[in-house]
Amino acid sequence: MESSIVTSWPAIGTAVAFLLYYVISTFVSWHRLRHFEGPFIASVSYLWLAWTNLTGSAWKVHTRVRQRYRGSLIRIGPNLLMTDDPDTIRRMSSARSRYGRGGWYEAFRIDSANPSMFGTCDTQWHDEIKAKASFGYSGREIPTLERDVDGQIANLKKYIRTRYLSGPAGTKPMDFASASQYFALDTISTVAFGKEFGFLEADADIHGYVHAMDIFSPAATLISDVPWIRSLFLNNWLFSLIGPKHTDEKGPGKILGLAKEAVDRRFESGLKEKQDMLGSFLRHGITRHQCEAEGTLQIIAGTDMTSNVIRTTMLFAASSPKVYRRLQEEIDSAIASGRASNPVTYAEAKALPYLMAVIYEGIRIHPPNFSLLNKRVPPEGDTIDGKFVPGGTEIAQNLWSILRREAIFGKDVDVFRPERYLESGDAAKKSEMERTTELQFGYGRWMCAGKHIAFLEITKVIFELFRDFDFQVINVTQPWSAKQYSVFIIKEMMMRVTEREGAGKAK
Repeated sequence: MESSIVTSWPAIGTAVAFLLYYVISTFVSWHRLRHFEGPFIASVSYLWLAWTNLTGSAWKVHTRVRQRYRGSLIRIGPNLLMTDDPDTIRRMSSARSRYGRGGWYEAFRIDSANPSMFGTCDTQWHDEIKAKASFGYSGREIPTLERDVDGQIANLKKYIRTRYLSGPAGTKPMDFASASQYFALDTISTVAFGKEFGFLEADADIHGYVHAMDIFSPAATLISDVPWIRSLFLNNWLFSLIGPKHTDEKGPGKILGLAKEAVDRRFESGLKEKQDMLGSFLRHGITRHQCEAEGTLQIIAGTDMTSNVIRTTMLFAASSPKVYRRLQEEIDSAIASGRASNPVTYAEAKALPYLMAVIYEGIRIHPPNFSLLNKRVPPEGDTIDGKFVPGGTEIAQNLWSILRREAIFGKDVDVFRPERYLESGDAAKKSEMERTTELQFGYGRWMCAGKHIAFLEITKVIFELFRDFDFQVINVTQPWSAKQYSVFIIKEMMMRVTEREGAGKAK
């Protein structure tokens, strides 16, 4: 009996030591940010954040938390605060800011040996890659950029006319959620690799990419948001075992493989000087493997953002007869007066104030993504809203609440009303609303490199769809199925599409 007790002492001692370590480390973690309000469980554990992610509607939880607790910074994790103050976000993200990226970004390290611009926390590395890639992303070295987008818009119109055009003979319901995603995938693959994937032509989830991303999104959100899960997943051994590989037949790994094939073809053919995105990357010294990583992230990050803005803009416009009529009238007037070519140019579309107001309001009313995008406080700490934030603390953003700030957008923030961007007559107020809405694409040093391309796609495709077609929501009581993780996963957005007659019809 005594010998068994003696032999168990080491195990008991280890257990007690572990328990003491856990209690002390938890207390220390709680104590350093004790002056910030938030759910108590969030102050001692990331379980609260994990739970909110698994609900599929974290924006609702974060909105309630924002309303319940005081201050511009709310504690949502042991070392994580959340802000809905646009000025704080701009200050953290400015070009001269000493804030760095938080660990959230590491989850997007598709290739552990070659982190992409989006998947690195190394500020210097990020800045170097972004400087080299900016020539391509800005369109300055892609003279065919608009023509490439026009080609995919034409393919989308053909897709609608040949498969889903309704008329007197009957209704052919079209899932606009799928159509917009297929369009975005084909467009970004054309821009990135010089050839579309072919989703629209197949009218199918080729490579199983969409399905795989839908399945993986909840796990990806946990990996990015919860530090200990992220550390486990990004362990080199485990990542090599279960992470995406270019030899995969489906999902993100297949996209990585297609990116590798595109880069390999470019090197083998000797067409490094081709005037497209990949050619621009190569001319400015981005390595072969880095091109593969950047190309993959273009597809993954760019597709959901763009397609979600197209979906929300279309749904809310089609659900508001006044907005719908006014938008069509502006488009018809531009065509009749010769201010819009066929197809419309980006410059012409941008000059239409109501079209741009509708797009900005579509982004604002239902932000396309809800990523935390943590930034890390510099070692010396910072004082925000009169409270000291210790160095190393991470600060996330609450985009849903930012885009519903009454002080910026007015009292009716829950109403889809594009007129808010036009009616004040105050250029500074309009600029503030637009700049705040554009925080969806980041700011300053961390602004999305693909913002220009995304706006070009969205603006042109909305114009062209309203030029040629009429859209009607089929199920007005449940127009779509939406789950929210880092991005909104939108499905079953069924619409009735008919050919337009009259002034807006393309000739």
